[in-house]
Amino acid sequence: MKYPLFFLLFASLVGIGFPSYAEWKFLIQSTNGDGHYIDFNSLEREGDYVYFWSLRDYGKADKWGDLSSQKYLKVDCAKYRFKYLSDSYHNRPMAKGIPTSVSRIPDKNWTNITSNKSVIGIVFKKVCN
Repeated sequence: MKYPLFFLLFASLVGIGFPSYAEWKFLIQSTNGDGHYIDFNSLEREGDYVYFWSLRDYGKADKWGDLSSQKYLKVDCAKYRFKYLSDSYHNRPMAKGIPTSVSRIPDKNWTNITSNKSVIGIVFKKVCN
């Protein structure tokens, strides 16, 4: 969902909870050329759950012209599933610039991780071990 420009400018000025100070560590490059990163300093453990920030740097712009996205995830290490808690999309690489779209509405449902060779499966192994 795309928000009006004035909201995005306001949100970027007052801060929206996205870590501009993140220390992104490269994890993997997918076959489509997207780079996937994790901010390991953001990892928080709570029982079987792990919370953290991830970044996807697109190999080429998507249909909205975005070049990257940043997401806050909750991973259930015991049940091999995850959900997005918030996200932002950016028209510059590495989540730079003013976000073009922002959502702070968490997913209602969990998404099961079906392959340990998928990007999320590799992310899961890194954050849960």
